[in-house]
Amino acid sequence: MVATSPAFRGKLHSISDDGGGRGGGGSAMKRSGGGGYRGGGIKVEVNPHSRVEGVFIAKGKKDVLCTKNMVPGKPVVFNEKRVSVQNKEYRVWNPYRCKLAAAILCGIEGICAKPGSSVLYLGAASGTTVSHVSDIVGPNGVVYAVEYSDTCSRDLVKLANKRTNIVPIIQDARYPGKYRMLVGMVDVIISDIAQPDQARILGLNASYFLKAGGHFVISIKANSIDSTIPAELVFDVQVKRLQVDQFKPVEQVTLEPYWRDHAVIRGGYRMPKKIYATTTS
Repeated sequence: MVATSPAFRGKLHSISDDGGGRGGGGSAMKRSGGGGYRGGGIKVEVNPHSRVEGVFIAKGKKDVLCTKNMVPGKPVVFNEKRVSVQNKEYRVWNPYRCKLAAAILCGIEGICAKPGSSVLYLGAASGTTVSHVSDIVGPNGVVYAVEYSDTCSRDLVKLANKRTNIVPIIQDARYPGKYRMLVGMVDVIISDIAQPDQARILGLNASYFLKAGGHFVISIKANSIDSTIPAELVFDVQVKRLQVDQFKPVEQVTLEPYWRDHAVIRGGYRMPKKIYATTTS
């Protein structure tokens, strides 16, 4: 929880909206849904998000989620909106482009990454969400970003050249042994890989890199796993698969209206009983 602080005031720049996709989903544990993305506004106030450390809300004519730009003056996404306040710049986080942003707006209690965290991000793509995680962990944190696609990895490398806390790893996340010498032990793994065995891939990477008592966040696209059964059942099966690999899922949110048949699950890994009890409270 971020302590309440005075609002910052400023102006919203670059009012063109980015594009994006749609989505949604559901299952056991603590769950929630809903939220809303709105664009625009001229005069705004920027406040720390009440639940997620390192994330902010820009309140103006309409409210938007944002992160503090680690590299002011350098947009990551074409035509992305930015808020300049008291010599600080914030980047609007579009939930139609980033599932983590959608999960926050849908009510998730946290995304585990915070200032100073070390994060392994599986399925980094061109780096849009990675860039916001980079903002959140800040200069004292690090994001190891794994991506296999040649097209996406070129953009990811360009992004890392501008952000010193991003380490691009051009490898297949299914084979973490190939990059074991490049990644240290991390506090958090964030996984966004649309593969049928994505829970297994997360477990394999955790066995190499995630600290005992660390945390995970996984985005699950039901249709990538099994399009013949309801999304709810797919999510339930994935939860059971995570538990086999010593994960302790504590919260699940579906991502309607931003992403159809998607859910984000977070929790802990090899959690001591006392820590697990605190995490679930």
